[in-house]
Amino acid sequence: MNYRDVFKMLKNVISVPIFTPLFDRIIAGLERGDSIHQSLQYETMLIPSNVSALIKVGEQTANLGSTFDTIIAIHQEELEHYINNLSKVIEPVMLVIVGSVIIMIALGVFGVIMNIMDNVGM
Repeated sequence: MNYRDVFKMLKNVISVPIFTPLFDRIIAGLERGDSIHQSLQYETMLIPSNVSALIKVGEQTANLGSTFDTIIAIHQEELEHYINNLSKVIEPVMLVIVGSVIIMIALGVFGVIMNIMDNVGM
């Protein structure tokens, strides 16, 4: 399976509309005989320049598989970092929301109990 077929398969699997033109341009470049790096180097809005540079090195050293593994590892680490930071921000907000809901439930229950006690005459 060549890279053109891989990008065609990616285009069919990844159904994010913003990536469809990107895959079309990459496939067209590969059909013209361009390398993956040459097809990606001007796609700086979606593909970071460091990724394009790593792909270029991987193509030049004929070690593209491990290059993609490195790119995945780098981005996975960044994603985990962002998720950890996001959870640190969301945790206090969720604590306040859950606490508010519990207080409202408790006030509702105690309000009913106080109302019953007033009606009974205690």
